[in-house]
Amino acid sequence: MLFALFLAMLAIVLASSSQIRGMAQNRTDAAISQQAFNDFSSKAGRACALGDGNVRVFSTQGAASISGTGSKSLVFTMLNITHNLELPCDIGGLPASPSNSFTIENKGGTIEIT
Repeated sequence: MLFALFLAMLAIVLASSSQIRGMAQNRTDAAISQQAFNDFSSKAGRACALGDGNVRVFSTQGAASISGTGSKSLVFTMLNITHNLELPCDIGGLPASPSNSFTIENKGGTIEIT
């Protein structure tokens, strides 16, 4: 009887630790994604503000994808977390596939991301 109670308690503890580990991973992913997005949006904003010929390189440890939602808006996705960005410049080109490195270039007032 005591052994059965011990096994039940052990099962509860293991289930709880698994949930805690999952929640911690989700929080870590959100923080990593937010930090990468902040860096990306800062570099894109600077390339836009500083005008024609300005180039910035963005690199991150995990793969990110960038897609367009309008002439001046895009969606940055990393670790299954999405962030929206609105730029003052038009967006002329976006990468076709996820990557861990992007070049952000202002070509005549239009942002090209490769």
